[in-house]
Amino acid sequence: MIQGFLLAYLDITDLYLCRTEREFQHGFADFILEPFLSKYPDLPYGYVIELKYLGRQKWSDAKATALIAEGQDQLKQYLQDERLQSLASVSYKGLLLLFSGWELKAMREVG
Repeated sequence: MIQGFLLAYLDITDLYLCRTEREFQHGFADFILEPFLSKYPDLPYGYVIELKYLGRQKWSDAKATALIAEGQDQLKQYLQDERLQSLASVSYKGLLLLFSGWELKAMREVG
């Protein structure tokens, strides 16, 4: 449900083309925000977004730390993908979002 909400929210802007579940380095990134370069050629960044979810009843700091580490490792792997690296005019950043219920509990930038 959170992924659907974020997709609708992120798709409002025309600065980025929002892609979901795109395969990178043998994994699937939750969202890729590709700069709409034909309309906005000066956008310097694109984003790879990884969502993690930990239920409220299962919450613990140790589990949250483990999920954050897992998500950061995934993002590092995705950011090495040749397709992202081939866009010389765009640098991609990884964003990790950890939710518990509807609450955003942690956010990390990678790359």
